Amino acid sequence: MMHVGELLLLRKGPTPIVPALLSVRSAVSRLMELEREAAMVVRADGTFCGVVCEASLIAAIARHHQAAFDQAVGDTATDQDVAYCSVHDTLSSALWRLSEQGQSFLVVTSRMRPIDLVFRDELAEWWVRRRRD
Repeated sequence: MMHVGELLLLRKGPTPIVPALLSVRSAVSRLMELEREAAMVVRADGTFCGVVCEASLIAAIARHHQAAFDQAVGDTATDQDVAYCSVHDTLSSALWRLSEQGQSFLVVTSRMRPIDLVFRDELAEWWVRRRRD
C-alpha cells in the first residue's frame, strides 16, 4: 500500500505556499508562473489559513471586480473545501476521506502541521496507477 507521504515524494514539487497578505493579483501570477492550480495560504505566524485555487480567485474577481486584485489572498482563502490526513495514511484511506466528506483538497499533515496539498483528482489518478502496478 502506498502512503500519501510517498506520493508527495514522487510528484513534481510541493504545493506553493503564499502569505495571507499577498494580493490576489500576485497570487494569480504566482500560480500561473508555477503552473499550479492551487496554493496553501499561511498567516505571518505560519499558521494555515486555507487554500486558494483558480476557481476561488476567479470567484473573488467576479464578486469584487477590479478591487479584488488588490485584496489580500487570505480574505479569499477557504478551509471549508478541505479534508485532512497524515503523511502516513494510505492513498485509499485518504481518497475515501475526500469522497466521504465531499471535499476537493486534501491537506497533508506531519506532526499536526499542514505540509502539502493534494487534489482529489490527483489522488485518484495515483491510486488507479498504483492499483494497475
